[in-house]
Formats: sequence, C-alpha cells, structure tokens
Amino acid sequence: VTQENYAKIQDGMSEPEVIGLLGPATESGGMSLLGLSGGSSKWVAKDAVISIQFVNGKVVGKSFRQEPAK
Repeated sequence: VTQENYAKIQDGMSEPEVIGLLGPATESGGMSLLGLSGGSSKWVAKDAVISIQFVNGKVVGKSFRQEPAK
C-alpha cells in the first residue's frame, strides 16, 4: 500500500487488475441496484489506506490517505 501503487490505479481498470497491483483487499463490501453492481474495497497498511470504488467491476473512484506513524 504505497502512493506509487495508488498512482497506477486508473478509472476503468478491472477489479482483478487492481488486486494484481495491491494484493487482496483488507476490507470490501458491495451491493446491486437496478442492474448495476457496485462496491468499495480498502487496502490498509500501518501508515496508509487506499480506498477504491467499483461499479460493474470497474474502478470509478479512489482515495489515498497517509496515516501518521504510531
């Protein structure tokens, strides 16, 4: 979970492509509504969190948060 890997994630990438970059998600959830499936996944490390939003298995949003060292 690094800012460099975060920068490689682009809108439209498939969920398997993201998992190929980041490994399995730490947390994930999803839902379906009116023929669309969506969800979000988080990758959590000791000093950073990457959150990715998916619709129909493709990236539609992302965020990166640096955590202060404990």
